[in-house]
Amino acid sequence: MKSKVYELNENDKIGFASLYVTSVCHLKCIHCHAEESFTGLISKDARTEQLIQIINKLSLITNRIQLTGGEIMMRRDPFSMANDVPFLVAEIDRRDKETIFQTTGMHFTPQLIDWIVSKGVKWVSLSLDGPDIYTNNIIRKVDKSFSKVVDVIPFLKEAGLLVKVGTVVTELNSDLNKIIQLGELLKNLNVDNWKLIQFFPRTAGRASNENKDSLAIENEKFDDIVLTIKKMFSEDIRISYHTLNDFQNTPALLVQPNGLVTVTVGNNDSLIGNLLTNNFNDFLNQLRIVKNEISKNELKTY
Repeated sequence: MKSKVYELNENDKIGFASLYVTSVCHLKCIHCHAEESFTGLISKDARTEQLIQIINKLSLITNRIQLTGGEIMMRRDPFSMANDVPFLVAEIDRRDKETIFQTTGMHFTPQLIDWIVSKGVKWVSLSLDGPDIYTNNIIRKVDKSFSKVVDVIPFLKEAGLLVKVGTVVTELNSDLNKIIQLGELLKNLNVDNWKLIQFFPRTAGRASNENKDSLAIENEKFDDIVLTIKKMFSEDIRISYHTLNDFQNTPALLVQPNGLVTVTVGNNDSLIGNLLTNNFNDFLNQLRIVKNEISKNELKTY
């Protein structure tokens, strides 16, 4: 059997790719950028085997694969109805690649933490949008989306994991005093990276575009918040940030469970190709066009 020849070199590698493993989530965040569903699937979630095919291709172009959603621990293989994320993490590790574990944090158990550490996970990505349940609930609507995250971070740190917390700054949660309080909380929790994200109305998002009028925050106001937070906390936490300009000029590589690969361009998604159906060398040629912009995004994230 003739082996496939891919015209790939080290310069084609990107820092990480985000693989959507599910659209299902237990939260109803009013700023949600994730899709409500993905086309071409026989159910809400793709088969485990299909995700493995995508992981095989991604492993050729990156050493780190971020599993994201939805909430990844709510994913179910449509045939076994089992959550297969621990298996996906093991498969990524078996290819000598690193999983970035992006989650709401509400499904962690000691056993799951031990498992992901044993399979090479270094970064866990969580979200907090306020320093207390009330403020966080303005955006996330579920009490445990605050309390569970705050409770689990010490256990993640104790296990040797690096923790990134993302905060989407909207007009509704832009009170500077509250954001400073959140910074104090994250400092006390020894969080490694705090990423401040200016709200943007992604057209494909299940809620962000619909709620853009009430959530949009002016560039100058967001910039002032970032400047204050950097002055106050940069010695204790790595502060990264993502502006509207970053969304337009430093896109992330987003991979859907149907194989479609896009980058964000402004509020919309630009199609690069399909990892499951396109010729891989053709896909590589499209990736090379946007690689430099993707690399700028990576520097702001992990």
